Amino acid sequence: MARYSEEDALKELKDPESIIMTKTENLLRNKNYREVAMLLVSIDNEIYETEREARRLRLMGRLNYEVYRTLMEDYIEL
Repeated sequence: MARYSEEDALKELKDPESIIMTKTENLLRNKNYREVAMLLVSIDNEIYETEREARRLRLMGRLNYEVYRTLMEDYIEL
């Protein structure tokens, strides 16, 4: 089984990130601030779930800190 790497994490986030940014730009252009807020809440929920999973993996001694850091930096940047 191949090891999940930082590059895998970046590839996994690249497409959703571009979709979210395009969608957000369109929503802002249409002044649909409620939907923009819902997107922000969705991203926040994803961050929460990632942190939760990281805690679980850390307790099991299986957390890849580089992948975790890469994911979190990308979410925060988004």
